[in-house]
Amino acid sequence: MKLAEVAELFVAIKRAYPSFDGSSDNVRFWHKYLVDTPYEQAKANLDRHITSERFPPTIADLRRPLDHKEPETVYHEQLRRESEEHFRRLDEFARTAVPAPPEVKERMRQLAARRAYGG
Repeated sequence: MKLAEVAELFVAIKRAYPSFDGSSDNVRFWHKYLVDTPYEQAKANLDRHITSERFPPTIADLRRPLDHKEPETVYHEQLRRESEEHFRRLDEFARTAVPAPPEVKERMRQLAARRAYGG
């Protein structure tokens, strides 16, 4: 990434986060660590950061690969997959369930009646 591109990012950061230090010394400092990061990647990360974070980004936030997912996102995706699997299994159980034999049903009725009458 070029120094001018880091400066462009700083303009956007400063607009979104007015307290951000956008000094030329800071631009040069960030450029040192962003020089090997593609501008498009850093810009996409900045756009995502601005829409979801209250505080200004760090150098690491802009360097992050575009396919990187936050731990919270990974966790929620895992929960969603586990829930979908659980409900799929419940549907499978309901579809393949067989009714209880008549003698089991009768025994359950007897037990329920005994409990109802305190026995």
